[in-house]
Amino acid sequence: MENPELKKIVFLNELPRLGHGIPRVKYLLNVTDHIHVHRNKVLHSLFVCFSRAFRGEASRVIRNGVAVPERDCSVELDILLPGTKLQTQMPQRHDEIYFAYSREDEAFWQPYVSASGPFLLTERFVRLQEELNVNLLRLSEPGAADRIDLLALEMVCEAQCSRLLSLPPQESQIMNNIRVWLLDHFAQEVDISWLSRQYGMSRRSFYRAWHKISPASPVAFLLELRLGYAARLLRESELSIQKTAFESGFRSIPYFGKCFRRRFGISPTDFRNQERKKLSQEKSSQNASPAS
Repeated sequence: MENPELKKIVFLNELPRLGHGIPRVKYLLNVTDHIHVHRNKVLHSLFVCFSRAFRGEASRVIRNGVAVPERDCSVELDILLPGTKLQTQMPQRHDEIYFAYSREDEAFWQPYVSASGPFLLTERFVRLQEELNVNLLRLSEPGAADRIDLLALEMVCEAQCSRLLSLPPQESQIMNNIRVWLLDHFAQEVDISWLSRQYGMSRRSFYRAWHKISPASPVAFLLELRLGYAARLLRESELSIQKTAFESGFRSIPYFGKCFRRRFGISPTDFRNQERKKLSQEKSSQNASPAS
């Protein structure tokens, strides 16, 4: 991912778009020999990060209170949602491209969170990266920002597909079908043994294949989906805390509160109040008349 000509933030949020439908990149950064230290940082935007060429000792990062496995892979994707808490214990030099999005794009990116983790550097991914670099040098052309929005999504999809290439074709299709099923039914009680049997796999075979396509366990994957959906309901609906928990797939209110606080650092009630306060402030700012 080295490109010495692109070592500064490129802002795209003010560039005109020709179309709508997918999240718009606010800004991106393409850097080499990059090192960054997070000190109990809470993210307010959403970030899609591609990293490679890790150098030096393995990094140690605490994400939402959980230690991230040390990175010794060649390429890695991270999709970091708003509210993610980061603490760097041991930084590591690496090359990185990251795309920043608005927190309002969280619902779109939520299903892609499972794509985070190491992936294979395919020829197609390299071509997508080269196309991205070309478009960054042609930002004055009509449609340049739209193409970058699309390329970011294509790069995520290619990273995810590259893991499926490590499985036999039939098993790859089965695991993709299972992942889609989980995305559609995450709010239901899920019995992994039952689910794997429905697709003709043993529980052991399922877990072996799953860990090849996702660094997170099925339980962690479902929990992240449920918490993301709960945060969206708290932000956008008038449902009670209890109803929000049930709609998101939690059957125990205390457990929901415990998981939510661990993920976002505050209780569901405080989260709702905080989000409403932010929304009110944004509306007031938008409606404020300029001083004469």
